[in-house]
Amino acid sequence: MKKKITKYLLLALACLGLQSCLFQEENYFDDSSANRATADVNRCGELLKAAPNGWVMEYYVGKDYSLGGITLLCRFDGQRVTMASQMAEADETVSSLYSVKSEQATMLSFDTYNYLVHYFGQPQGSMSDDPNGTLGGDYEFIISSASAERIELKGKKYGNRIVMKALTEDQTWKQYLTKIKKVEDDAFFYEYDLLMDGLYTGQMLRSNYTFIVTYYDEIGKVHQKTVPFMFTADGMRFHEPVTIDGQTMQNFVWKNEVISFVCTDEGATGVKLAGVYTAGYQSYDYYPGTYQMDFYRLNDETKQLEVASQEVRLLKNEDGKSYWLKGLEYDILVMFDKPRGGLSVSPQLLKKVQGGYVYLAMWDVMNDYVLRSESIGLISYATTNGIYLVDNGVWMGEISGFIFGVYNSQEEDAAFIGYTDAFASIRLVKKTIEE
Repeated sequence: MKKKITKYLLLALACLGLQSCLFQEENYFDDSSANRATADVNRCGELLKAAPNGWVMEYYVGKDYSLGGITLLCRFDGQRVTMASQMAEADETVSSLYSVKSEQATMLSFDTYNYLVHYFGQPQGSMSDDPNGTLGGDYEFIISSASAERIELKGKKYGNRIVMKALTEDQTWKQYLTKIKKVEDDAFFYEYDLLMDGLYTGQMLRSNYTFIVTYYDEIGKVHQKTVPFMFTADGMRFHEPVTIDGQTMQNFVWKNEVISFVCTDEGATGVKLAGVYTAGYQSYDYYPGTYQMDFYRLNDETKQLEVASQEVRLLKNEDGKSYWLKGLEYDILVMFDKPRGGLSVSPQLLKKVQGGYVYLAMWDVMNDYVLRSESIGLISYATTNGIYLVDNGVWMGEISGFIFGVYNSQEEDAAFIGYTDAFASIRLVKKTIEE
């Protein structure tokens, strides 16, 4: 019996010893893993701070890069990030908190709201089929690799590959963004002809910051693909190299004298994307003048639409990109839609009045909606009988005109108090031309 007890005791001690060794081994690897994670967080944090002129972030938006890419500039100081964007004014910066931390991998997170990046990841409301849907932009990123010159990220939620490159010190942020903005302004076309060694090979239609490319192969078969891109300081770049008819292309410079993007990649320098003007295109100088504005006006007493007409003037604005429509109760800012060579009208604050704010709000007559979302609006449609203002296609219904609506605040959820005038089915007929 004593021998059996001794045997069982030895087995138990052996098991305890084995268990102790296992726990020691697990603790050893845990400690090592934690140390490595901490070291990587520190290393990446120091690299982010080390770029004296900050970083150029090639920020791609949308599931599978469906909206293309924009440039964000970022400077990190250990706690706060200062950002600028090609989508804002060239001299505008916004500061917010960020962190570098370890989860399953080393992460870069923009922790407090910065509209330059968080806008793309916030619910879009009436701008989306899904009120809770976003544009597909990340603000938390897995750091895939990092060096003093280049940091590669992967969006935590949408998985898009994002590259940051250290910005050289020979230019200011404003200078760099101004160059990108100029390229985008000069290369305003919706449509491009794809030319290879001078021969027409296909068509490229721009949608946001992507191209829908339709091209023909050597046997005449039609192919189509969507190519995300982003503008650069001297042209534009596809997110990934694209091969068409044996030529691989990615990087382009903009040549204003031939209104074309010209490929700079070895073996594909004969590739050109030539801008195409839309049918009926008109320049900025075409539109100023005196017009007869025909429309239907809502009678406040009968609540019926009545035929009306009024003389208005369209005058150039100082910015050279817009006009003022004068002659109604309030002056309206009308934008020149450069890619289309047309006009566009969007919701805008017109005047602060006692007890509220007067807005130009878009009017869906059939469904009796008034809307102030900036993306919803009217665009010009030219005919031989005049210029009609029609729905720009963003709203799920149909925008038929606009109203001078009064709201109790400037907030997005402001209460609609009433209106001072309402216009539908608007047509502009030019009477005189003004310089």
